Amino acid sequence: DAWLEMAAVLFVGGIVIWMIATQERERRLRQDAVSRLRTINLICAHVTRSLELEQILNSALDRILDVTGVEMGFIYLVERESQDLALSVRRGVPAELAGEYHRLRMGETLCGRVAQTGKPLVVDDLPREHPGATGLAIKAGMRSFAAVPLVSRDRVMGVMDLADSRAARLSSQDLECLSSVG
Repeated sequence: DAWLEMAAVLFVGGIVIWMIATQERERRLRQDAVSRLRTINLICAHVTRSLELEQILNSALDRILDVTGVEMGFIYLVERESQDLALSVRRGVPAELAGEYHRLRMGETLCGRVAQTGKPLVVDDLPREHPGATGLAIKAGMRSFAAVPLVSRDRVMGVMDLADSRAARLSSQDLECLSSVG
């Protein structure tokens, strides 16, 4: 009887521990979702308050970096005449690299391909997946990379890039948030 009683206590204890862990995990997921929604809401509110494009881009990039915890972010805008991409806003990017990559051609580099195709791109390990690639994130020693097109009226107006020194840094929820902002 003692063995049976002990087994029952262990079984019930295991179930209680599992339930507590599950509740904790769900609480963290809800907090992350609320944080991402709050970020999108703040960006939308800023867009409706300001007509200054640079101010909107700076605010959006700051919020995205806060919520994702990524080290580096930059936004390129498509120039009307040349259709080149011009670096407009940057965070965590060394000045010498920003100067070297202040202008990109449409279709060249990972960022240029996103601008050309209008489709998001995620690379979990840049050196392994794109060993011959060049670009701002690679030169800065970043491993993970994500780029989303900035679209207005079905037209790509620019690209927002995020990069981090850790591989596979961005979650699927981060990418959904980025795409929503884009």
